[in-house]
Amino acid sequence: MNGASHRVLVVEGDDSLRQLFATLLRHLDVVPVSADDAETAVAALRQEAPPDVVLLDTRLPATDRAAVLSAIRSDPELEHVPIVTMGTGTNAPPAVVAHLVMPFRLAEFTTILLALLYPESAGA
Repeated sequence: MNGASHRVLVVEGDDSLRQLFATLLRHLDVVPVSADDAETAVAALRQEAPPDVVLLDTRLPATDRAAVLSAIRSDPELEHVPIVTMGTGTNAPPAVVAHLVMPFRLAEFTTILLALLYPESAGA
């Protein structure tokens, strides 16, 4: 899977988890872009081409989560970007394609990401 052109924005408040997700993404041949808060995430969304997927920590303060979701859903260039939330609760915000309940299995993480990054292969 030559996914080097795929980018995933990881919005995670915990530095060690953000580094872990970046490592996992690199093993999937995906370029990780990291943000620890809404301001950094929104700036990253607007810097280059939109990411292919956004991983959003639901444990961020509610105002940060809302700011990131709003920035994505209110921008015609970003509204198509799938959002996967991650957190300890089972409730996911509206308009997300998947929610990973932490702790989650690596296989679940990988399956969801690969299906979003390579939808043409998902049914194979």
